[in-house]
Amino acid sequence: MKILVTGDSGFIASFLIPRLINKGHEVVGIDLVPYNRQTFTHRQIIGNIADRNAVLKAAQDMDCIIHLAAVHTDEGPTKEDYFYTNATGTEVLLDVAGKLNINQFFFFSTVGIYGNISPADETTLPMPNNNYGFSKLKAEEAIVKWCQDNTIRKAIIIRPTAVYGPGNKANIFRLIKQVSIGNFRIVGNGKNKKAIIFVKNVVSSVMYLLEHFNNQIDVYNLIDYPILTINSLTTTIAKINKKDLSKFKIPLIPATMLITIFNGVLWLIRQKPMITKMRLKKFCDNTEYCADKIRQIGYQQDISTESGLRETIKWNKTHDWQKEITEK
Repeated sequence: MKILVTGDSGFIASFLIPRLINKGHEVVGIDLVPYNRQTFTHRQIIGNIADRNAVLKAAQDMDCIIHLAAVHTDEGPTKEDYFYTNATGTEVLLDVAGKLNINQFFFFSTVGIYGNISPADETTLPMPNNNYGFSKLKAEEAIVKWCQDNTIRKAIIIRPTAVYGPGNKANIFRLIKQVSIGNFRIVGNGKNKKAIIFVKNVVSSVMYLLEHFNNQIDVYNLIDYPILTINSLTTTIAKINKKDLSKFKIPLIPATMLITIFNGVLWLIRQKPMITKMRLKKFCDNTEYCADKIRQIGYQQDISTESGLRETIKWNKTHDWQKEITEK
């Protein structure tokens, strides 16, 4: 199958594309940033997914689009940034897919569309609480309409939780690093559940689902089981590093006050804060989701959380915790 992968210079794509190529698929990528990989080769178009001409060039003769590209950082992007890439970009891809008779569309959404609802499964009514979630939900709605407009079209929407693994520098990376180097204290009681997924399990899920475009449109949450509490997750990370985890926990309200004061000082000296109130709140939120649906159609999780963490930690230690890698 000929597959267009958007966001092919990104973290997940760096694991997914080699698997696609090894499986015999022909891959073309489109991204704003040139990829710099030596472990695999595919043709790449440099361009914005919201640029119809660039997408038309990349999508010629494709059978399927796997749509990874997104604006997803916690802070910095405006509402317009989120919607331009995540919603408008998706609409452009769908329009081009329709023009070129590409009838399979695979979309990376997010559990963020559920907002503060936890636990949640695929039947839960979406209630996003930030621009990222709203923009992804709008993209999902566009995909549903695209399928309704022509019954030959099929789409799979996946909603992954926080993804971690070698080479990633998102929020879970920061948690893994701080616990691993012995510079971590739990904020709150640590009993909140934190759903995560190892990047190689994301890729295995995608490879499995590519063989299962069974319905016109399907939606799947992607989460590794079991879902751990922050206490269990940090204890596991500490055990892998053969470190003792401090039993002292910082209550949320005092921690928020301290962060506010400290960040105020950093703002005065024009320094970027290491942690914000938003990130602190996300850390203490309960993120529990049900991912039974994909397992009910036969998917089996390849790698345990402990094994995924162990591989991630080993890789990061070898690469000096990605000191020289620019965060995407």
